[in-house]
Amino acid sequence: MVLYAGLPVLFALISIIMALTCYRDEPIKFLINRGTDVKYETASLAAINRVYKIGIQQSSIEKYDEIKGSMSTSSKKAIGFGEALCSSRYWRATWFCMISAMFNQACGVNAVNIYSTTLFN
Repeated sequence: MVLYAGLPVLFALISIIMALTCYRDEPIKFLINRGTDVKYETASLAAINRVYKIGIQQSSIEKYDEIKGSMSTSSKKAIGFGEALCSSRYWRATWFCMISAMFNQACGVNAVNIYSTTLFN
């Protein structure tokens, strides 16, 4: 019984650790949209270097311009479910979100189910 009651706490701790380690930076598009302030431009170039593993400064500026140009175009292509799961561009993010949602469900719903008889007495 103690192990069953401790599982929601374990899942909650895993969700908290994932949130603190995986979401520590602002999104690149958010930093680019903030304007032409030097602080945000350097932060976006540093984020581009980390995410895309670009070592040369010129390449990161080209990627910055590419992202900024893609944000200004209004044509957006819809992504299908199969492409989101299997495409090399999206599968990591898709699976990470699915696993994170699984841990979120496991810690929240089970806690209510386990302790509902105690709470409503």
